[in-house]
Parts: sequence; C-alpha cells; structure tokens
Amino acid sequence: MIELRSSVDIDYSPLANFLSDRQWRLADEETERVMQLVLNKLGRRTFLDRQSQKILFPQIDLQTIDRLWIHHSHGRFGFSIQQLEAAKASSTVLTDSFGNSYHQSVGQRLGWLYLNTGNISGPMRMEGYRDYNHLIFSLDAPVGHLPVRVLWDIGSEFLCIDGERDRDYATAHAMDGLMLMSALFENP
Repeated sequence: MIELRSSVDIDYSPLANFLSDRQWRLADEETERVMQLVLNKLGRRTFLDRQSQKILFPQIDLQTIDRLWIHHSHGRFGFSIQQLEAAKASSTVLTDSFGNSYHQSVGQRLGWLYLNTGNISGPMRMEGYRDYNHLIFSLDAPVGHLPVRVLWDIGSEFLCIDGERDRDYATAHAMDGLMLMSALFENP
C-alpha cells in the first residue's frame, strides 16, 4: 500500500483509484489536476520559476504521485521511470544508426515520437510527435509512456506558450517538460 502523503493536504485517493482500475487516461488527467492543485495551494500559478528556470514542486507530493504510478503499472509508468528511460536513450544517441538527436531518441523510446524508417532515408524520413489522442493508454505502451499531460504543461510554460494547447505538439512540449523535471530527481 502506498502512503498518500502530501505537503499541502491533497487527496490522492482519486488518482490511486484511477490507477488501480487501470484507467490510464483518466489517471493522466488526474495527475495534471492534482499537480495544478498543489501549485494553487502554494499560491503559485506555474511550475517553472522564471528566474532560476527550474521547476518548483514539493518532493513529498512528487514522490507520492510517482510511487502511485510505478506501483499500479508494475514499474512501467511514472516520472522516475521516464527519467531512467531518458538516461538509457541518451546513452545510445551517439550510436543511433538513424542519426537521431536526444529528443528523437528519448521520444522514440517513450513512444511519444513515431519514426517511419521504411525505405525513406536522410532528411526525408517521416516523423512526428503523437498528439494526445494518439497516445497509448494501456500497459501495451512503451515503458515510461505515462504520465505525460502535466509534462506538456511544464514544457509549454518553458516555451512561454499561452492560450489553447497545440495538440500537434503535445508530446514535443512534454519532452521539454521531461528535461526540466529531471532536475527534481537529480536534486531531491
């Protein structure tokens, strides 16, 4: 049983229930909701501190959310799982036979980027980031595929994007959010 701890008295039981019931999309949306609620209770509107360019979020709450995802997905999903998968992907960037960058390697590993390697070579390869409706909300998804929605928020903040989210770039923004989130796991 995961202890549902919070530094600001957030009720994580709805998230735990969605995860327990394997309602992955609802759990992803609930993760975004509770993380925004934490910010609101702290009197903040954004995850990113503009001055330091760092994410400010309580470790206790981040650990609770992460542990819930890891536990209920049997180690397949969670923020720390994403960090491990990103580290694995970045260690192979230099040997990637397709010449992919860090973003491409990590995006492919997490299933956020699709790449058509078929018979097309060079810069003509067809690739792109999945929009939110085309993510895989099941245990069939690649390891680290979820949660993603809140990373999209963080990445959008970093890029100073206001207004309605651009669904074509949802997972591209999530890549930026993932990179920013890594600091929370490096310096708890």
